[in-house]
Amino acid sequence: MHLSIMGGGLLKILQRLSVPFWAAGSISMIAMILYGGLTGSGAAVMRAAIMFSVWIGALIWKRTYDFLSSAALACILLLIKSPLYLYDSSFLLSFGAILGLGLVQPALFSKKMQRGKKTLGEKIKNLFMDGIKGGIAVWAVLLPMMMYFFYEISVFGIIINLLVLPTAGILLISGCVGSLLGMCGIIPLGKLVTAAALLILEAYISVGKAIQNIPFAVWITGKPALWKCVCYYVVLFLVLWIKKEKQCRKFFYGILVFCILLLYGKLPWETRSLTFLDVGQGDCICIHTDNRSCFLIDGGSSSVSGVGKYRILPFLKAFGIQEIKGIFVSHTDLDHISGIQEILECAGKKETYIKVKTLFLSECEETKEKLEALEESARKAGCKIVYIKKGTKIREGKIQLECLAPDRKDLECNEGSQAFRMTKGKFKALFTGDIEGEGENELFVELKERGEKYDVLKVAHHGSKNSTKEEFLEVISPKASVISCGKDNSYGHPHKELLERLKLYTGKIFSTMEEGEIRLTESKNGFCIESRLGKKRYLFRGNEP
Repeated sequence: MHLSIMGGGLLKILQRLSVPFWAAGSISMIAMILYGGLTGSGAAVMRAAIMFSVWIGALIWKRTYDFLSSAALACILLLIKSPLYLYDSSFLLSFGAILGLGLVQPALFSKKMQRGKKTLGEKIKNLFMDGIKGGIAVWAVLLPMMMYFFYEISVFGIIINLLVLPTAGILLISGCVGSLLGMCGIIPLGKLVTAAALLILEAYISVGKAIQNIPFAVWITGKPALWKCVCYYVVLFLVLWIKKEKQCRKFFYGILVFCILLLYGKLPWETRSLTFLDVGQGDCICIHTDNRSCFLIDGGSSSVSGVGKYRILPFLKAFGIQEIKGIFVSHTDLDHISGIQEILECAGKKETYIKVKTLFLSECEETKEKLEALEESARKAGCKIVYIKKGTKIREGKIQLECLAPDRKDLECNEGSQAFRMTKGKFKALFTGDIEGEGENELFVELKERGEKYDVLKVAHHGSKNSTKEEFLEVISPKASVISCGKDNSYGHPHKELLERLKLYTGKIFSTMEEGEIRLTESKNGFCIESRLGKKRYLFRGNEP
């Protein structure tokens, strides 16, 4: 829109200066293409620049302008320049919106010709209805794309567009003219002209903040499988194609609604039990309680900035998780809590619609100040704070988490790490945080008394050579071990000595450093643990590997 206003405005100015139309049109075309390059040659901007140029060319050569043909030409030219645009969200969203306006809206909403003059009220009503229809048409095309790329959709997006679209032109003109007056030294007049733009921007911000406070303003959908998106578009095409057969069309409308539900829903084989996230040099474990909620054990990194906002939260949204039932903080080192702090701050500012229900902490005299800072963030997020210690049990459905450590608060930070035993049916997993030294010795005594063997071990302290001793491994004999650490980390994790010990007492060794995200899925045959990159895979059949 802003490119059309700028290009059209330049064309009119040149015409007022008595420049021949062909020359004014050519200058406007070149200016808009150069402007697209100046702003980074983004797919959406270059698409608009090409379509604007085709429109001007049609006027110069006195030919008819076809909206969809112009969009098709822009698509071909951009793909010739870079075929990888097919994987670019801005490219797909931009052309998807064009298809919604040029193809879907005329097919779904046929315009009725009205004769005679219209009153002001009728004009406003028609403008409002056109906005609603256009919003629905664009939404129909972009729905799977928004879910696939952003894992959530705005419930009130169509309504917000009704505010933005009519005022965007005023905003742009006011801002541009005010800026030009300011550059020419006429600052008071420039400020006066720019006031309209400032008021409109303030209105956008106020509406945005108001929408944030409405429950369910954003619908966290999760990332649908690609085949679901294809099914949706095939049915949408059939609905548009068979538009004359009313009965048949109603049938396909029903299928279209089913496809929307399919995009949102999770199929039985798409469930996970555990995910060890790749957060670089740090830890984050997601325990999936159901398709829409989870527990987190730790969430931080010393090598990835913004790990909570740009890695953990997107992961949760991709799985359609709407509620974190509990976050367990094993200890307060940065590589375990930096992402948790970000998640709590985002929840407190309502920058995310994922709710955090409970924060589980353990007392530690050495890190009292850090614990208080976490508590403050949790309160602002409306999160309950619970202190746990050895013996605490949390049950959610078939999943049970039992705290095995710490037993006292006078231990050093790493030594006092929380350690958990997770069970789901016959499956057992052990999470050990960064436990070492005296804390690991006490945990070893507890595990030896229990005499249990474990299916999965989350290796302590990112594979440090001073933790996860040989006698410890001999007692639990894990079938698979997972090490969470960053590539080329300065600590040398995982250490060679630790890897040699693991090889003696475990079936498979997984590392986020080498294999990325590690996921454990449940099926009727048992459990399967595998790396995202597909390098390793291990199947537990019942209680045996």
